[in-house]
Amino acid sequence: MKEPERVPGVECGRYVGRVTLPETPPISDDRLIRSFAPITNAFCYALVMVGLLGAFVIFPDPTTTTTGLLIGAALGLASWFLPTIVIRRRLAGAARRQVPPQLQPALVRTVVMIGLALAEFPALLGFAITASSSASTSDIGPFVISIPLAVASLILNVSGKGAIRRHLDRLRSPFAY
Repeated sequence: MKEPERVPGVECGRYVGRVTLPETPPISDDRLIRSFAPITNAFCYALVMVGLLGAFVIFPDPTTTTTGLLIGAALGLASWFLPTIVIRRRLAGAARRQVPPQLQPALVRTVVMIGLALAEFPALLGFAITASSSASTSDIGPFVISIPLAVASLILNVSGKGAIRRHLDRLRSPFAY
């Protein structure tokens, strides 16, 4: 069998196909947190823009009803609790399996991206519910309530600085169940 090509100046590495790639340095907690700051900001700004455009531009004669507000509250609670439950369960399972330290940042990145989707989906669903209502009455209650709760969940529960530190601590804790 032919010897694989080596990257010049690299003594150790991992073999991928026909080329040995250099080992990547481990990702520090601060670097992981900094990498999620622009993603968190983008998701939050996008949700706020959807809410503002919907409330002031897209829907003519917006109204709110009790039913719309209740739907919005239910969707907002889903945006708050669903990502938290999923992230905690995934991290607790990984802590029980004792994930190696070099894989922990990748695991946290994965569960945070899942959490971002789970926090944002109910708010966008509220917007879709409003868009599907009759054109004469645009009940904006479903997204007026759910979007601010989704933004708060993104920052406080999913991908804010404190949230990512809690995720890493939960993953490294022996009592993460």
